[in-house]
Amino acid sequence: MEPIIKEDLEKIIIALLQKCQLENETPMHIPLEDVESRILEPATRGMNYYCFVHDMNMIGIDHQSISNGKMLLMEDPKITFERSLFLKRMKNIRQSDHVIYYVSERIIDDNCHFEKTWVRNCKSSTLVTNGHVFFHAISKQGFTNGIFCYSPTEYDFYKWIIDVLLPSLKPVSVIVFDNSPLHGTPKPNKVSMFDTKDEMRKWLCENNIPHTNSMKKSELYHLIENCVSSMNTSAQVDRVIKANGHQVVRLPTHFEDLSPIDQIWQDIKSFQSLSQNDLHNSILKYFLEIPNVAYGLLYDKIEKHENTLFELDEKIDEALDQYIKVLKEQ
Repeated sequence: MEPIIKEDLEKIIIALLQKCQLENETPMHIPLEDVESRILEPATRGMNYYCFVHDMNMIGIDHQSISNGKMLLMEDPKITFERSLFLKRMKNIRQSDHVIYYVSERIIDDNCHFEKTWVRNCKSSTLVTNGHVFFHAISKQGFTNGIFCYSPTEYDFYKWIIDVLLPSLKPVSVIVFDNSPLHGTPKPNKVSMFDTKDEMRKWLCENNIPHTNSMKKSELYHLIENCVSSMNTSAQVDRVIKANGHQVVRLPTHFEDLSPIDQIWQDIKSFQSLSQNDLHNSILKYFLEIPNVAYGLLYDKIEKHENTLFELDEKIDEALDQYIKVLKEQ
């Protein structure tokens, strides 16, 4: 996956936010199609503005109508808050001695596209797990481990994490997931208040929740309600990892390129020596033969990208604040 925000695009975004909204100290709306002639330097003209609008949407910025037909370039608070929280947390983690593991998965097929197991647009995600899928994890020290599964489910991913990956982690580590739907676990079907006490007890037993036979129906149902609420708060895999003394961090929406694994798969796609007859072993061999120093360089590149985004978010906040101040003074 290509980085959503490239270095030359950062200047364009800031220029768009500042000049489109504050030109001549008067808030105004300039259609993105007009940015080329109004905003950009000659050297940056000729870019694809459909792609540019898409990139803006992916980082959570879009024109929104506010009042009296006025338009404001606004951020999607969910996307920007999620990204800001991730960047701040990773900055703190990198200042510690914790080992950071990145976890991902790819579909392994004869086409060698090595796509993710899910397809995302700006609004939603769709899970795709037909064929063999390679679960894998890396750290700055190199390839940690991986496993191939055929048409895996969320439970298969959970079992790999708990039975295979967890025992191989350094103490008090950090595990970085992306936002794949595969990285959760199926939420148990909740019984209703109209079910019998026996059905409620059965549900509690199936989910390993302590209870007593002397509990009344209202007490059983209240216990189930509380447990379901807890189960929906975070994925089961997150809770087990945290119970083993590790931290769980999830990549912000639309920023899967903040994982060094993404760069490795870009390199694998261009690698000409993969054996089609033994694709699984060829991929494992590729990961294992990457020098440790190369993994370190990938981690350094990701850290630099995080710092760039952190600074960009601060500039975006400042540009939007300036616009709102001018708007309020009118």
